[in-house]
Amino acid sequence: MRESRPRRRPAGLGPELLALLLVLLLQALFLRPGAAGADPDIQDPVARMRKTVLDNGLTVLTLEDRTTPVVSFQIWVRVGSRDEARYTGLAHLFEHMMFKGSKHVGPEQHARLIQARGGEVNAFTSNDFTAYFFELPRSRYREGLKIEADRMRRLKLDALAR
Repeated sequence: MRESRPRRRPAGLGPELLALLLVLLLQALFLRPGAAGADPDIQDPVARMRKTVLDNGLTVLTLEDRTTPVVSFQIWVRVGSRDEARYTGLAHLFEHMMFKGSKHVGPEQHARLIQARGGEVNAFTSNDFTAYFFELPRSRYREGLKIEADRMRRLKLDALAR
């Protein structure tokens, strides 16, 4: 039986997540539409996906689809229940804590702000990863990115100390 050792995590996921937000924003602003006359519904979406690996190892996947007025934004972090050794449920607990407020957004306000802009927001935890996502009308996605960047960079965990 092989002994399982905890995987080492790079220090400071905050800058990596901020880099993801920046790259997605830049790519959304500067991606060119598909070839003239090409029907995006017929093209293979995997073939149209753009993969960028940053110097810090962060992988960014983008798939542009100008046929829909919605932007879907997802952050997948390679931390899930598999990473728990002594205590279980911590990855899922942390997922919920990500909705408890940040420097500029009050407790439980993150989802309300996205919903007030016509969007949906949620998250889930699996054995291998935790994912956070939102969908917004294309005209409001920059606001969603600002809200998400604040949550990822300036999360408040002071409720745990009480």
